[in-house]
Amino acid sequence: ENLNSVNMLSFLSGRSLTTTVMARRSYCSAPESSLPLLFKKLKADLPAVRANLKDREITDLDVDTIVTMYDRHQSQTLLAQNLRRERNLITASIKNEPARIEEFKQKAKSLRDEIKAVEKELEDLYKTLIVDIKKFPNETHPDAPKTGDGNLIKLVGQKPTFNFEPKPHWELGEMWDLFDFEKGAEVVSAGYYYTKNEAALLEMALINWATQKVASKFKFTPILTPDVVNFSYAEACGFRPRSEASQMYTINDSNLCLVGTSEIPLAALQANKLYYANEFNQLPAKYVGFSHCFRRETGHGGALSRGLFRVHQFSKVEMFITCLPEDSERLHQELLDIELEIFTELGLHFRFSGNNTC
Repeated sequence: ENLNSVNMLSFLSGRSLTTTVMARRSYCSAPESSLPLLFKKLKADLPAVRANLKDREITDLDVDTIVTMYDRHQSQTLLAQNLRRERNLITASIKNEPARIEEFKQKAKSLRDEIKAVEKELEDLYKTLIVDIKKFPNETHPDAPKTGDGNLIKLVGQKPTFNFEPKPHWELGEMWDLFDFEKGAEVVSAGYYYTKNEAALLEMALINWATQKVASKFKFTPILTPDVVNFSYAEACGFRPRSEASQMYTINDSNLCLVGTSEIPLAALQANKLYYANEFNQLPAKYVGFSHCFRRETGHGGALSRGLFRVHQFSKVEMFITCLPEDSERLHQELLDIELEIFTELGLHFRFSGNNTC
């Protein structure tokens, strides 16, 4: 869960805030080296996987074909291992039986060609499987509604009423010299802006207050994360920076991208970390991180793209927890409770709602 310090400013226009609950896990949130584990999990949970695809209204994934391809990959991997073992035995036999050297050479050449063909098939299968596994959606929480606009969990406070027509925040920002969208568009492009005067102080105060509160009261480790990560870490978190439809910015002539959320570098802190049973006492690992976030926000428009909405750069305080699976539900609720406390203390009117599965 995250706290977007910029969006807290929307109370200036009397708007309601929405904090959305999304308890989720993803098949693709693991490095490519974990392919066997990912597909073993998929095969073990096939009924649940099919049900989740149905709930998410995803019809273009042929699960049976993908599983068949994985089984083929596994069997061909075993075949390649056996062929290499046989080749090694023949190589050793050449030294022990010199009289049969020509026979052994022919057999070794035949095995080498067969191994090359099997390895090529394995490479092609692997490339396809990596693409396919990343198409699987997140698992949805069992309580998530299947249809509709989601479910209202809690409504806090009352929407402000005024004896005048309230102005949107971009008009107030111009009146009070809080933002400069025109200069931001000139210096960078549309969707960038300067935050000035009291708005700049307010944003920095909100960032500091939220970070201090979560770190001191709830014992999260405060972290300032990099704003750039390697593609592999973004992909391991379920993002697709190399996709044409990606909302992430990439850096030319590199394997780097700008983060759309500090979730990515925070998750990367635990990358390649294996916890043994005697180390479970180190969990949960709780972090509260701050980063700038960059998003292309293509395909969006209308009133919700005005002012501070749908901008390409913003600041965010994010809570992130690594924990044992059996603690996930409890700690997710803890995150929600912290958010609830923070927004309530700010005196904002907001609603907690859960997304539907689609």
